[in-house]
Amino acid sequence: EIRGVNCEAVLESLEEKGLIEETGRLDAPGTPRLFGTTMKFLQILGLSSLDELPPPPQSASTSS
Repeated sequence: EIRGVNCEAVLESLEEKGLIEETGRLDAPGTPRLFGTTMKFLQILGLSSLDELPPPPQSASTSS
């Protein structure tokens, strides 16, 4: 869940399309899956590495 919204179907779709892949499991209750992007993701966006992406915007809770 992200912000209380079930995102399982979106993650499954991205995984089926080869844009993300499981990179491990979090050592927490339910052992949630951890995902990372694939080379196909980078190729589609015309990037050679994730470093070329802009930084994410700061949320209100982290910008103080």
